[in-house]
Amino acid sequence: MSRPIKLFARPVTYLAALLTLAAASLAQQVSIQLPADHATSQLTPGPGEELARSRCVLCHSLDYIVGQPRLSAAQWEGEVRKMATTYGAPLSEPDIRAISDYLARNYGAPVAAAPNRPPAPAPAR
Repeated sequence: MSRPIKLFARPVTYLAALLTLAAASLAQQVSIQLPADHATSQLTPGPGEELARSRCVLCHSLDYIVGQPRLSAAQWEGEVRKMATTYGAPLSEPDIRAISDYLARNYGAPVAAAPNRPPAPAPAR
């Protein structure tokens, strides 16, 4: 009776080897190449640009930055802080400040000009 077991052992060995190879091929790392951002979605050059680019594109495209409405400095800081606290973006406190400053400087709401003074009254004659 040992002979049938011996013949049966070979197919089991082959099957085990085949399953091991199949599992190894499924476990290989898969990567994809995303298309480049649209030409109009380039960040404005300046201090903080590279930090903003490297951190922000971990989660979304640059379209999400340049397509935003113009926000105040406080609003940009709130948005960047939300990315870190709510969505888990890997941003340190100095990163949050630097990126917020960059965004406010380049994509911020225009600062309202001081209201014009009314003209001085004409001198009495």
